[in-house]
Amino acid sequence: MDAREATAKKFVTSSNASASSPLGPNALRTDSGIQYRDIKIGEGKTPTKGRTVRIHFTSWLFPSGTKVDSTLDRKTPYQFVVGYGMHNQGLDEALLTMKEGGKRLLIIPPELAFGKKGAGNKIPPNATLKYEVELLHVLAPNER
Repeated sequence: MDAREATAKKFVTSSNASASSPLGPNALRTDSGIQYRDIKIGEGKTPTKGRTVRIHFTSWLFPSGTKVDSTLDRKTPYQFVVGYGMHNQGLDEALLTMKEGGKRLLIIPPELAFGKKGAGNKIPPNATLKYEVELLHVLAPNER
């Protein structure tokens, strides 16, 4: 089993997140604890670890709803190498199972977000995060 298959297997739904999920009755939960609901299933490429992706996202503290960050507010997509925790492990895990053009809501538990340290002055220690993420593009190896 290669790394992509292992990640996809880890992301397979272990159970329904329940009708009372803050993401709605069709939300699912991964074995690692991420809750997610696809808003739109993409039709393009699926990234693999080490590929550069371009995304739009908005993140909030959960359950307070305090906005943390948004590429939409800045009108500039976020570009990074997926699979190495450059943003956070939960976002990596979710992106590695999406296709270009897909949009997904996520609730990422603290241990897969920024953990005990938090991040800067906006994300406190042990914070659960909610994301809306859209996978815009998986860059080719020689593309910038």
